[in-house]
Amino acid sequence: MLFPTGRVVLLASIATVANAAALSTVTLDYGTFTGLADTTNGIIYFRGVRYADPPVGDLRWRPRVYGNECIATTQTATTSTTSEDCLFGNIYVPIATTATSALPVLVFFHVFRKPLIFVTFEYRWGSLDSSGDPGSRRRPINAGLLDQKAALMWVNGTLGNSAGPYSCYHLGPIAGAGSTMFHLIGDAGANTNLFHQAMGDSPSLSFLPHYSDAYVEDLFTQFAGLARTLANRTSSLFPFAPIADGSFIQQRPVEAFRDGNFAHVPVLFGSNTNEGANWSASLPDPLRTRQQMYGEMRYICSAVMITGAAHDFGLNAYQYHSDHGAELYAFFDGTVVFDPADQALVVAMRSYFTSFATSGAPLARTILLGPNGSPRILLHPGDIILENVTDALSARCAFWHGLAAEIST
Repeated sequence: MLFPTGRVVLLASIATVANAAALSTVTLDYGTFTGLADTTNGIIYFRGVRYADPPVGDLRWRPRVYGNECIATTQTATTSTTSEDCLFGNIYVPIATTATSALPVLVFFHVFRKPLIFVTFEYRWGSLDSSGDPGSRRRPINAGLLDQKAALMWVNGTLGNSAGPYSCYHLGPIAGAGSTMFHLIGDAGANTNLFHQAMGDSPSLSFLPHYSDAYVEDLFTQFAGLARTLANRTSSLFPFAPIADGSFIQQRPVEAFRDGNFAHVPVLFGSNTNEGANWSASLPDPLRTRQQMYGEMRYICSAVMITGAAHDFGLNAYQYHSDHGAELYAFFDGTVVFDPADQALVVAMRSYFTSFATSGAPLARTILLGPNGSPRILLHPGDIILENVTDALSARCAFWHGLAAEIST
């Protein structure tokens, strides 16, 4: 994300825009700030919105207290656009929005028939996310997830009456969808009205050690001991990821969804046909043939699990299966040119996802998904149909989830 240099822009309540060509000025308890009007696209945008105090110095690895991009796991130094001081967000508002518009809020972690407010946030990840000291418990773990929680709290507290009845929900691919999954089970599913529905594309289920496990202790000890000498080392040496901290994450996902300890809100989750194919392309052939097994275990079966659990506990659950695999380009890169079949699919996907945000159900053209996750919608260029989750896939997913205690998922 790109942020204005030398100033922080903050959105308070949404101001009525009398002159779309002028700047919109809004006031919060800690300042008066301005947004910029884009009359071509019909939006007002507020970029570089601080939602928490800088997580540097004594606040490093601590929870948010209330711009730049957060430092990537592969970086060895800050750049002109990255910093530890990175807890900012961007807010995009339809240009005619008033303080009483009550629009839904779409929160995007790491396109529309009906208006909505679109918000994106930076958050700590990698070593600045999960490398708190688990042994002493002096510093919390999962700082990045707590950053995201703070962002949701900021949205609810700041947008106020501008947020509608379907606000707010997560949208994100892979790591972002994994974050959404963790927020569903966070605080044992308490939610406290931080979001009213949740959506994710390819939710990632991964090894989730307990904070007291030797693996976590050793990882922290190694990283702390080598922190000053990592300039020539790759991030893969220190695979930081969420940890079962006993506080925010009290149960691992498979167990939590099985027991019903998740936020009871409508969900829309899906996955792609060839999950894991991109990273596995460079592997030797004997390993590459296992790509489909990996993709099912980590991504496809996670979408099946989340939507299935939601349905089992009486919630509206919608699932999709995409043959497209270029969702981010479809939504955020206006320069990408698609052939007619792909373009029609992109338009339908945008309608499905945004109608879920604005109405609580994914609706495009005349197809409405069933509320039980199966049949699921098959998003295929030139052919959008409903398909059943096969018995064979269900059996394979049951096998992987049956190993949850052994593989810590």
